[in-house]
Amino acid sequence: MTDSHRKRRYSIGLTALTAIWGLLLTVFSVLPIQYFNKISLLTAEGLKWLLNLLFASSGSKDYHYLMIMIAEIALLMAGYAVLAGLFWYVFGGWSGRRRAPVISMGCTIALAAANLFLGMLLQNKPFRIIDFFLNILGGLTALAALSLFGYLLNRFPRILNRETISYVFFGVLSTLVNMMAYGVCYNTFGLHNLVSNAIAWVAAVLFAYAVNKLFVFQSHKDTAAEALREFGLFIGARLLSFGVDEAMMWLMVDVGHINGGFSKILANIIVLIMNYLFSKRIIFINSPNSD
Repeated sequence: MTDSHRKRRYSIGLTALTAIWGLLLTVFSVLPIQYFNKISLLTAEGLKWLLNLLFASSGSKDYHYLMIMIAEIALLMAGYAVLAGLFWYVFGGWSGRRRAPVISMGCTIALAAANLFLGMLLQNKPFRIIDFFLNILGGLTALAALSLFGYLLNRFPRILNRETISYVFFGVLSTLVNMMAYGVCYNTFGLHNLVSNAIAWVAAVLFAYAVNKLFVFQSHKDTAAEALREFGLFIGARLLSFGVDEAMMWLMVDVGHINGGFSKILANIIVLIMNYLFSKRIIFINSPNSD
């Protein structure tokens, strides 16, 4: 299959996905309001569970209402943020076309307005200007972020490329694995801070090695000895960064009495940077993407 055929199939698939997502937003807009309220409540409960897991958050009545309000705002913005992003790709924003954000925003506004009027006609829903504003704000936020990302991608190709973007993406996932494991051990089972941190480190390292080897640095070793050496270097580097992680958690949580969740976020940022430098310069130096 030629490159032109691939691009054409990609374009058709992306256009179809955009149409399907727009149709789903239309269907959602004409459903009774209680469906939106149920989804908001489920989202709020999920947020409360996650925040309580990581930060041992309060369960007060005001806190519950705050989570519902955040969930409603997030849902109203997220649907049209995704739609605007899909329009941006369909109209060539990825290739740097200057009109793509304007056309994408126009299509997003048009569909948001049409869906609100459909809800009024078919379900007698009130026209809430705040809902329309949040829909548009979601689209604007997505387009601003994508346009900025596209500019930076073209302006700094050595910093922003497939390797660094994939590393950050999987680094965030590894951090989530680390934080979730820490939250379960520390806040749910009540294990000691440093024991919880150690268990979280093991879970995150195993996940990180797999995704870094396969997807980020695309390392392929010919012999078992080379693969074993690579894994040993990876574990050694992670042990060093783990020592930094443990020291930071001890200083912040046990000495400084700072919230464990916030401390974990700060420690993970430092560790993420350290691990990239180790992986890039020491561990996966023979990979196709290494200098």
